[in-house]
This record gives sequence, C-alpha cells and structure tokens, in this order.
Amino acid sequence: MTLRDINELAVSLTNTMTTDCIAELLTEQGEDCTTQEAGVILHSLNQSRGLILNDDYCLYHQQTIRCPKCLNTSPDTLLSSALQILTGNNNVPFGCCQCGTQFVVG
Repeated sequence: MTLRDINELAVSLTNTMTTDCIAELLTEQGEDCTTQEAGVILHSLNQSRGLILNDDYCLYHQQTIRCPKCLNTSPDTLLSSALQILTGNNNVPFGCCQCGTQFVVG
C-alpha cells in the first residue's frame, strides 16, 4: 500500500471506536489484522501516529522516508505494510516503485 493510502486509512480509522471494526477494515484493505493488533492500532491512533505526510515527503518516527538508491521521497510511490506502520513497529520495510529498492528506515 502506498504511504499516502496508509495515511488516509489511518485518518479514517481515527473515527473507529472498536478493535473489531479496525480489524475488519484492515482486512478489507488486504492486510491480515488480528483483534490484538487492532487494539494496538487503536491505542496508537489515540496517542499519535508515527507516520506524518507532506506533499513531497513522509516522516516515520521523525525520520524522512527516502529510497537509498534513487532518493525518492514521494508518498505516492513509496510502499509499506499498513499493519506495521499503524502498529508503530520499528524497522518497517519500505519499497520504492521508481527503482524497485527495498529498505528500512532507521
């Protein structure tokens, strides 16, 4: 899922009050999500999100997400797992649509 899609999903989930609804919505988006993981997401959304989007770049845990090969920072062409981003995991794998590089921020 692109980082922009993940951010839009996070915004839509902030109005969801139950872990069952979060798990169902993520599953509909192609992310396998347990009720326990949905609980972590609900807690994270109520605290603050680790993913911050701008038009030209994204931050994850206050670090710029940038492809190490082509230096792409576009939230529309960088991919990751919504589940890993929304649960706030460290060492989340990212992928670049421009050059095909996979990388981890941090």
